[in-house]
Amino acid sequence: MRSVMILEALQVSNDATPYINRDILPLPPARRTWTKKVFCFFWLSTAINIAEWSGASASLGLGLTVPQAIIVNAISTLIITLGLVLNGMGGGKWHVPFAMLNRAAWGIRGSWFPLLNRIILSCCWYGVEGWYGGQITKVMIGAIWPSFYDLKNTFGQNQPMQTNDFVSFMIFWVICLPMFLLHLEHYQIPALLSSVAVTVAAFALFIWALAKQGNGGPLFTNPEEIEGIGKLNPGSMLGWVMVHCITSGIGGWAGGILYQSDFSCYAINPGDQMWGQILIIPICLLGSNVWGIVTTSAAQGFYLADEPLLWKLYDLLHAIQTHEGPAACAAIFFMAFAFFISQLCIGIIACGIVGGMDLAALVPK
Repeated sequence: MRSVMILEALQVSNDATPYINRDILPLPPARRTWTKKVFCFFWLSTAINIAEWSGASASLGLGLTVPQAIIVNAISTLIITLGLVLNGMGGGKWHVPFAMLNRAAWGIRGSWFPLLNRIILSCCWYGVEGWYGGQITKVMIGAIWPSFYDLKNTFGQNQPMQTNDFVSFMIFWVICLPMFLLHLEHYQIPALLSSVAVTVAAFALFIWALAKQGNGGPLFTNPEEIEGIGKLNPGSMLGWVMVHCITSGIGGWAGGILYQSDFSCYAINPGDQMWGQILIIPICLLGSNVWGIVTTSAAQGFYLADEPLLWKLYDLLHAIQTHEGPAACAAIFFMAFAFFISQLCIGIIACGIVGGMDLAALVPK
């Protein structure tokens, strides 16, 4: 009788707890479905997006020339790639997510603190990517019904968001909800469609801007000629602005670097995840940055001499539609739709699902 009681006391419970549950156990072979090709398509759709395009282009507004902006983004891209490769090794080898690997550094209970931080960060980034998705949704709707831009604003003139912004955000948010029903191991086709569509759209916009301007634009060598952009003399001020841009670029990917094992754990074979990280991230992430930087420079002065710097992708698309007339509406819609698909993948996979995985690790069913 006593031996039975001892065995019952030593028996490990099958109930899900923050210490052990299905969301932090090694993935079974049936769920390891990401091949080298899938990782390449996934990173392609993730690297070319609104945030990368606009974030890199924003450095021009700080006074950097186009070559200087490309240099700082190249440096940050190399550092990001190194971080992704190193942090993805554990997940690819042992097929466990960030919530489990995190215990190696923080311990079992201590790991709950960075998990909580990750959950909060995921919520913040989901909101940011949702806003970008809402803005590109507004461009899509405006391409079909231009009067949507003139929708009566009920939020007040001093508010940073107008009624059409809110409606667009809610539409994007509602479309995202059913996508969460799809498990991460089944995102091969969405990643493929998104990667192809967004690459074609971004490259087409880049080529169109260069062809229309005829050169790299006024920001290529003399950004201080543009109203509102101060001159950066060679020296400490220029150096610190470049450092700021490098750290900003890395900061935008810090969360993705940290939870890299949440993706690499789906690799069929250890090391499969490295193909996308080493081949796609340096080329496409830097390519997206360069396309955004050069297009922003080329687009300066397209329509109005005193027009603000069009470093935000959706503002550029809106300006094209406004000034090019109805003939451009179809092209703007399909271009916006490509970035819309990209925002769906980024918001759902890179922000929503990984945040849910961390939350499930802390509060299992």
